[in-house]
Amino acid sequence: MFKYISDKKLIDSCFEVANKLTKLIQATLAKHLIDTRLHSLAETKEKLACEKEGYPFGFDFILELTRPATALKGRANNELKDIIKKDIQEVINQEFANKDVVIKSTSTGFCIINLFNKNTPETKFFIEFNIYKFDGKNFYVLKKHRTKVNEVWTKVKNLNEIKHRMSLVENDPDAWLEFKERYLFWLGQYLEENKEKPSSLSCKTQALNDAFNKFWQNQLEK
Repeated sequence: MFKYISDKKLIDSCFEVANKLTKLIQATLAKHLIDTRLHSLAETKEKLACEKEGYPFGFDFILELTRPATALKGRANNELKDIIKKDIQEVINQEFANKDVVIKSTSTGFCIINLFNKNTPETKFFIEFNIYKFDGKNFYVLKKHRTKVNEVWTKVKNLNEIKHRMSLVENDPDAWLEFKERYLFWLGQYLEENKEKPSSLSCKTQALNDAFNKFWQNQLEK
């Protein structure tokens, strides 16, 4: 069963490493005219780092393409993803030379595993980058899969709506507790159904919807 890590000092120090890497990656992407805006979900009130035996903790970020038309000009989606991966690799090589840090592709972006803080090199963690763009109609927060639990997804008018929901939940003690409980539930459910490391953002988004629907149902759009 997944549980929250109570060592706040460890989590904060690892998050600093993650935050530094994301800034370096953004700067490198900008050199290729790939402008991005970085978002994190539920990492301001407290760092929701979870672990389970055999599954390290980590942090997830939404890497929003702010000028998708420019980023995709003359590039297919796969080509753009390859460029982003190369830029991430460049930063990793600079910051973690000769270490066992690995970049893995996911359905919605990339996962960087075996990261560590220099003060606690024995503790490994990961970062998930979820790459999204506004399609002119709706902002897809999760990639939809038809057969497994990671079918859990949501579609909203824009990213600001998600941030608005998160702000409501974070500032209501009962809703925040519900969110944290549902997040652990979905992590376990995802692992049980998919037999692989849970998608943190998928589980976090569904937990957010669960808490929002429970406490603000009357505010949902018809």
